[in-house]
Amino acid sequence: MPGEYTTANMAEHFEALNRRMDHIENALQSIASAAHTSYATFAASQEVPDEVVELARAGKQLDAIKRLRQITGASIEQARSIVAAL
Repeated sequence: MPGEYTTANMAEHFEALNRRMDHIENALQSIASAAHTSYATFAASQEVPDEVVELARAGKQLDAIKRLRQITGASIEQARSIVAAL
């Protein structure tokens, strides 16, 4: 039925969005390189560990927040804000 959201189709939509965002990030990095300037992804600019980025992209936001706090000592508010922006 149109307009019905299930966990499965929401996961598919989020995965498609993640792939699109990866494509956009790669394009921005290529443009910056061609313009001889630097470009940093949000994760890179915030020095977010790859492990945390992977957890967030896998839909495991709570695990990503916990891991970011363990690694960096960030407050719950800081970690939540960073993970939400990934």
